[in-house]
Amino acid sequence: MEHDFSKEALDILCKYPWKGNVRELKHVIERLVVIVDVFIIDVEHLPKTLFSITPVLKKDETEFDFKNKNFKEYLEEYEEKLIKSAYSKYKTSVSVSKNIGISQSKAYRLIRRYIKE
Repeated sequence: MEHDFSKEALDILCKYPWKGNVRELKHVIERLVVIVDVFIIDVEHLPKTLFSITPVLKKDETEFDFKNKNFKEYLEEYEEKLIKSAYSKYKTSVSVSKNIGISQSKAYRLIRRYIKE
C-alpha cells in the first residue's frame, strides 16, 4: 500500500531535531509505512517521542530571585506558563496532552487550575 503524509505530520517531522540524523528519520518512516493501514499518515500515527518539548527560556527567565520563592513555587510558576502557552495554542485538553506529553486527565486538571474562564 502506498502512503502519504498529512501536512501537520510533515510539519512535525520537519521540525523535529533528528539527533540520530537521517538514519533515525528513515527508521521512523519505515516503521510508519509498515504499521499504518490507511493511506494518509497523520499526527496520531507518529511516535510519541516526536512530541517531546524542549523549553526555551529567555535570558531573563533563567535568572531567579532566590529570596522570595522555594523550589516548588518555581516549578508551579513554570508549569502555569507552560500550560497557558500550550492551551492558547492547542485549545483543548486532548491536544495539550498530546503535544506536551502528559495524560489527558492531567492536562484537563492543570488547565482548570491555571486558566480561569
